[in-house]
Amino acid sequence: MALLRRKIATAIITDIDDETLQREDTETILVVITLIKEALYGILIAFAVLSLALFIDCHFLLKLPMVHNFRRTTMSLVNDRDTMINMEEGSGLKFMNMDQYNLMVHEINSVTKKKAFAKSLLEESSADIEKMDADLNQYRQELEKFCPPCLWSKGQLCSGRVKFLRNQYGVPRHIAKLSAMSQGSCRNPAM
Repeated sequence: MALLRRKIATAIITDIDDETLQREDTETILVVITLIKEALYGILIAFAVLSLALFIDCHFLLKLPMVHNFRRTTMSLVNDRDTMINMEEGSGLKFMNMDQYNLMVHEINSVTKKKAFAKSLLEESSADIEKMDADLNQYRQELEKFCPPCLWSKGQLCSGRVKFLRNQYGVPRHIAKLSAMSQGSCRNPAM
């Protein structure tokens, strides 16, 4: 294995002339690697020449119809919807123009601002809910001290006073209880 790697590295690094390649004692791997290397050199040179021609033609120094047709075909392929979908799927990226990009960046920034505003509202609401929860617990504790059989005034029980306030004024039960307890006699003395 090491010998094969050494031969491949040697074939890639050194130039083998045509006479050596045509001899029968030349190993097949050297011939194949030399042919692949020369084919790659040819492709690279052709790509460089074509790129140079396109670059020069972009500045309208050459007036070659082949270059114009090549550029037109390339641009139509790049702008083709199916080609773009294939390129996006293959690269895992989404291609878009700058207007779409700027619109998305603006939308993301506005969402960030809205998120910060919503977070502040949530914190404020959470504080209000905690305060309301504390008040509710305080009222519950206060209502637990209500004493229905206790005497409110002149032979009237506290439960009767609550019933009167509900019937006469239509107030809710808990408000009627708190009103009856405000005089002090409807509080359970044990609590």
